[in-house]
Amino acid sequence: MINLKYPNFWSKKTWLSSIMIFFSYIYIFLGFVRTQTTKKIVLPQKIICVGNITLGGSGKTQIVAWLAQKLIQKNISFVIVTKAYKSRLAKVKLVEKTDTAKEVGDESVMLRKYGSVIAAKKINYALPLIQQMNPEIVILDDGMQNPVLQKNLQILTIDSLNGIGNNRIFPAGPLRESLKSGLAKSDLIFMIGNNKCKDSSLIGNISLSQKPYFAAAIKLKENLDKDIEYIAFAGIGNPEKFYSLLLENNLKIKQYMSFGDHHNYSDEEVKKLIDLAKLNNASLITTEKDYVKLANKYKELVICARVGLEFENEQKCIDLVYEKLFQKN
Repeated sequence: MINLKYPNFWSKKTWLSSIMIFFSYIYIFLGFVRTQTTKKIVLPQKIICVGNITLGGSGKTQIVAWLAQKLIQKNISFVIVTKAYKSRLAKVKLVEKTDTAKEVGDESVMLRKYGSVIAAKKINYALPLIQQMNPEIVILDDGMQNPVLQKNLQILTIDSLNGIGNNRIFPAGPLRESLKSGLAKSDLIFMIGNNKCKDSSLIGNISLSQKPYFAAAIKLKENLDKDIEYIAFAGIGNPEKFYSLLLENNLKIKQYMSFGDHHNYSDEEVKKLIDLAKLNNASLITTEKDYVKLANKYKELVICARVGLEFENEQKCIDLVYEKLFQKN
């Protein structure tokens, strides 16, 4: 995974993004070679891939959690496979309740409460465990650009705030692949966020693709104190989305502190945040992804803003998932 903050020039076509187009062609070529030289593996399980076509956060993990809860309600066995980003993991591990984010990755720890999770640096490493567990469904958290597994259902997640940025391929823009190819391989498209997408070209292309399209708003799961002041910090792909959510809920945010995506916090960094909060007579608040990476001794000093998704036409969305998953030829 490419780990960086979303640069400003990814939002529009500038001279800086233009001079990087040459390197975009190299990136595209390497992806093409990988696709053409990789032999697909077909598993007996149904494979759901929740992915995106941009770098940075788009709500994949929330979608995986939502899917897991729906499968539990239907008594359908499943396992979630994550990539163990920014962890010490060398190959693969069935995630246990005692595992930390440093050992298996923040997403692995977050998703473990919804069901069995395999953290794997490469999908191939997870195959023996999948075979041993033999679930009905395998949910891939990310992997839309990975050609190793044959997928039965591909869900494309798009962040409503950033959309596809300047519509250029990395490093000239945020795209992992072109919008056209991403839409072509997708079965369902989810627009995630509380801001209406302002990219008319993106919406137009989604409409032309005639793929089922759903919007989902991000909601806080718990009521938070609106009478105190907060210092918000986040090390996710799109921290602005988190900060906007807090403001939408009328929380008083005194300061924002952003770190790189999947950032692992050192003791020194957390202590500085705690001292900053004390100095400003404020409370620290962060995302669940960041919260699970904090040492236990600090967790009582930080508020975790847990979120969930609120879909438009949720039942129709669920019905389509099952229809495409179990009736697709």
